[in-house]
Amino acid sequence: MENQEKKITDYLIEKRLPLDILLEVKDHMEDQIAVLESEQNLDFDEAFEQTKISWEKDLKMGFSLFSYKFRKITRLQNSIMMRNQLRIQKKSILIMLGVFFITSYFILFIPELSMYAFAAISGGIAIFGITVSILDRKLLETTKGNYKKNISVFQRSVGSLMLTGAFFIIVNNILGLDSQIEKINGGLNEIIFQHNFRLRGFMNATMGYLYIYMVVYGYFCYSNYKKTIIKIKERMTFEL
Repeated sequence: MENQEKKITDYLIEKRLPLDILLEVKDHMEDQIAVLESEQNLDFDEAFEQTKISWEKDLKMGFSLFSYKFRKITRLQNSIMMRNQLRIQKKSILIMLGVFFITSYFILFIPELSMYAFAAISGGIAIFGITVSILDRKLLETTKGNYKKNISVFQRSVGSLMLTGAFFIIVNNILGLDSQIEKINGGLNEIIFQHNFRLRGFMNATMGYLYIYMVVYGYFCYSNYKKTIIKIKERMTFEL
């Protein structure tokens, strides 16, 4: 039995699957093999070969924009990463837009409070990003390029985005608060009231929020990665 499990695991390792996907696919393959052995009276090797054929399309290797360093990955991994990225991007953009509309309202209609609102929200997000990065630095070390274990589809998406985004928030949105408010105000006036849709006006209105997006996006990737680690540890003895 152990030898059979090893054959399945070795086959999936050849496909460069991260551990989280590997464990899921391994479970499905073991179930398929058991059914084939039972219903068609096949031995393990015959059932395994038929199972590999059924997974051939999903486990076909190819280059992907979602792969780390543009290495070849399976179609299955690419599909999973694309779905995850779209889901995380959507949530991150919605939060960024929420911050944008709230602070823009203050800047345009309650200017006397706009600096306080923008600084409070930006500062809170920066502090949050820094705090998470410091408290869970051991886990975040495993997301760097020099870390060898291929653990999860979320692993390489995390990086230092929270810390980098927080740094830019502090430099541009906090220390450069007056200048940033002026840029956003000017950009919003150009777009909304003057109907001038120049790239410069758009960049002035939105650049400060891209740093907020970095922290939020980084956190969602980190959160999903941490949940994956917990699930893996529930199944097996695993050390980072």
